[in-house]
Amino acid sequence: MLALLDIEASSLLSPHSYPIEIGWVAADLSAGYVALISPEPDWTDWSAEAELIHGLAPDAIRRLGEPATEVASALNDMLSGAEIATDSPGIDARWLQRLFVAAYIPAVIPLLPCMDGEAAGPHVIQDSDTILVRTAEQSSISAEDLEVIGSAVFHGAGLRRHRALDDALFQAICFQIARWDRQSSERELLGHLTAQIENVKARILGGAVARHARRGGNDADLLRAILAR
Repeated sequence: MLALLDIEASSLLSPHSYPIEIGWVAADLSAGYVALISPEPDWTDWSAEAELIHGLAPDAIRRLGEPATEVASALNDMLSGAEIATDSPGIDARWLQRLFVAAYIPAVIPLLPCMDGEAAGPHVIQDSDTILVRTAEQSSISAEDLEVIGSAVFHGAGLRRHRALDDALFQAICFQIARWDRQSSERELLGHLTAQIENVKARILGGAVARHARRGGNDADLLRAILAR
């Protein structure tokens, strides 16, 4: 399985930044996961500028976030043996490392980015843009068509940039378009992908709400609203 992953963080440039939201989606849109991450006691860094971008307030993260141990364990369970790709391998690797160090759990998923010239595989975090370009070249779809159709599906499904799950979904959308065999019309492709996205996102959000309930949380509606917006 190729899992497309995205992370939102407390800030972008600070060496003390930490992950606050993580999401991943299978490239075939068959599965996925999203979680807010409750800050550890020594995770105190916060950027107001970053908050304006992702829209997540620190109070909400502390109130609704899942412990680092639970998030790290879930990633190990779900992504063991999977290939993982992000659009920012170096940055996302740093935040994944911080998550697993805080959780005191050995990672069975890659925590190092793929370096230039290094063979890709499940032992490193791969660059999703590199994989996407290679996939698009094989199907002869232009970069312009990929961007136009991808943006149409993204906005048609009501997704938002700079949120972990939606950004991961955008990567998956682009992979699905890159594999388009053109036997169906562009309109049919848009409709099919939009329905797939709505279905998998509903299941992923339902999973997050169910985990919240099992922890004894009583803010399910608030959590769903924050994760969905």
